[in-house]
Amino acid sequence: FNGGPYDGTGGGGVCKIRPKRLSVNAPVKIQEADKNVHGNIYDVSLNGLYVTVSENLQDGIFVRLEFCLPGQERPLEATGRIAWANTGDNRPKLSYPKGYGIELTNFENDDEDLLAEYLDRNLPASVVLH
Repeated sequence: FNGGPYDGTGGGGVCKIRPKRLSVNAPVKIQEADKNVHGNIYDVSLNGLYVTVSENLQDGIFVRLEFCLPGQERPLEATGRIAWANTGDNRPKLSYPKGYGIELTNFENDDEDLLAEYLDRNLPASVVLH
């Protein structure tokens, strides 16, 4: 039983498994409506990035991202949504540097496959999820 409502059929609720995150240090360009913000990726998964930037970003807005992970030949391009902020006095993740969680919502070309391959190559075998 995983905490969801029990319906007597032997299962219950929805089990959500969070994709494993890989710590990286890679540059990222974040394009808001009328400006480019440069920062660094702190960690990455198939679903998102955690980034550190010197400027404030607005929760919920969609941004274009361009980033090149270590060892890759060309940048990946994606669209994402600023999902949460880890800034200010009441930071939810004190172990992380100040920054933002960005949910990846769309990729250009085959960039989602390239990200998946990168994670498969670089995550320890015991945590790779297929």
